[in-house]
Amino acid sequence: MIGLFRSQHPLTVVLLFFYGLALRTAAFLSPSAPLRSEGDGYLYDLVADGITKAFKSTPAFYPLIAYGVVFLQALMLNAQMEKDKLIARVGFMPAMSYLLVTALLPDWWNLSAVMISATLLIRVWGDMNRVFNARRPGDIIFNAGVLIGLSALIHFPSILFGLFIFVAPAIMGTPRFRDWISALAGLLMPFYFFLSWVYLSSRWGKVDLAPGMRLHWPILHIEPMTWVSLCMLVIPFLWGVGALNRQIPRMLIRNRKIWTLLYVYLSFGILISFWGRGSGVGSLYVGFIPIAAFHAVVYEHAGRPWMARLLHLMTIFAIIGWNYLVLHK
Repeated sequence: MIGLFRSQHPLTVVLLFFYGLALRTAAFLSPSAPLRSEGDGYLYDLVADGITKAFKSTPAFYPLIAYGVVFLQALMLNAQMEKDKLIARVGFMPAMSYLLVTALLPDWWNLSAVMISATLLIRVWGDMNRVFNARRPGDIIFNAGVLIGLSALIHFPSILFGLFIFVAPAIMGTPRFRDWISALAGLLMPFYFFLSWVYLSSRWGKVDLAPGMRLHWPILHIEPMTWVSLCMLVIPFLWGVGALNRQIPRMLIRNRKIWTLLYVYLSFGILISFWGRGSGVGSLYVGFIPIAAFHAVVYEHAGRPWMARLLHLMTIFAIIGWNYLVLHK
């Protein structure tokens, strides 16, 4: 089955859509409203309230909207890895890996502020890849800063990701002071307009300007199946790191820097998960996005075809286990 996603045929996207849908069957049979946490920003509250009111009588739309966001992210990651030539063959393997990774924990099946915020952060990573040898990197960095500012208004702990656009120019090229000024200006611009609206609408003191900025441990209650899922996330990731290291000597300098940037993305994503108490394992969503890229490397360079098929089958079994538990709660 894995071989089907190596194809560029347009119908592969349709197959991919129903493939990801099948992985989350329990979410549609037992739908949940958009999740809430302490780190939710004002924009997410507006979106979540609107969705809850609009589909209160048809809750099946809740997981469908969440899956639509995840599927969009899968295509974004796939397009970016294909554009940057991070995988040997053109196809939908990164998208398949993303749908697998995000189906491994039920907390990632429902719409949340972290999930929506992650859509913008994937775009930020893609933009920062363009900084290498860019003629006007300041414009790219400014736009990335605006996206992170918007992301923080959706899930406030994402503001910590602002450090990413200060570190990225140093990795991708020679950083300039004016580029960092552009990053700061872009990061602050959404807050300038938001705070102006809060002040002019006399909402000052009624809106929490920094929600969820409390340290917490993202995984408090670990079920046996959670350990299985974490193993199915981490072991292929380490396998992908090993496979990638064997290819690094043959890579272009730009590609090496992009993979280094993914490691940094992973670090900041995990850092975000320690803030915004209340989202539990779901807060790890941003941190595990880069892991899907390393899973794709494994499926492309597993050594022997049966090894990739076995890994895929084991991941599917772990997801089936979660579907069974969710349906029989």
